[in-house]
Amino acid sequence: MLARLSEGVNVLKRCERSRIVALFKPSLTLSHPNAGQSTRSLLRGCSYDHEEECYRSPDGEELWLCNRLDKGTSGVVMCSESKAAAEELKDLFRKREVEKQYVALCHGRIENFPKEKTWIDRVVVDRSKENELRVKKGGSLKTSKKPKGVVEASTKVKGVKQGYITIAEADVPILRVELAPHTGITHQLRYQLSTRGLPILHEELYSTRASQVLSKLMKAEGSSGHLMLHSASIQFPWKGSTFIASSCIPADMKVVLARAGIESE
Repeated sequence: MLARLSEGVNVLKRCERSRIVALFKPSLTLSHPNAGQSTRSLLRGCSYDHEEECYRSPDGEELWLCNRLDKGTSGVVMCSESKAAAEELKDLFRKREVEKQYVALCHGRIENFPKEKTWIDRVVVDRSKENELRVKKGGSLKTSKKPKGVVEASTKVKGVKQGYITIAEADVPILRVELAPHTGITHQLRYQLSTRGLPILHEELYSTRASQVLSKLMKAEGSSGHLMLHSASIQFPWKGSTFIASSCIPADMKVVLARAGIESE
């Protein structure tokens, strides 16, 4: 099944015995196919069962998806070649026993960065649609369907570094932010950063007018335009030990960090 990985997708780590595998997902690649969309996903030439959360090849091979990343987010995605292992791993995600580390490049100044080390926000979610949250113009929170509940989105800040890039003869402040989400709501980090005045570079859904202008200027200078959010590592208890998988920051993010004079790792 892993011979069917799409272009840019590769194996970061594989546990042969229990048949779980960590994959690298590039930005703009879907974690799974969506109906009516031709955008590439993790595997090529396979069908996808949304109820089972499973890829199936024409010859009957299967690969279960255990977590997802947004289309624009790059980094570590967990899968399993065994249904039993997939259910066990998904249960760890549900119990919040999986530690995730992200790196985001944001537009903002370190003096305006929140002092709190843990961010907790009450957000309205639609549980019938994988906890997917949406924001309308003006910044007020809404969902694609009638809200069914309010949950807490919780994220720990692990580190922040300041740098500057010169665009249109102006020094633009850039932050490298390390984040560890405790909860797993769709778009959680993108929303939490934006509401604190720290939009991720090339953010579209939760962007500000200033960040939109910056994105256009960066693209004009050759930036990829990809969302600058990366799932850098994941770890969890597994079969008496600890499973750890990590992924280096992608090249387009490294270019921005180098311009800003910030270390990439």
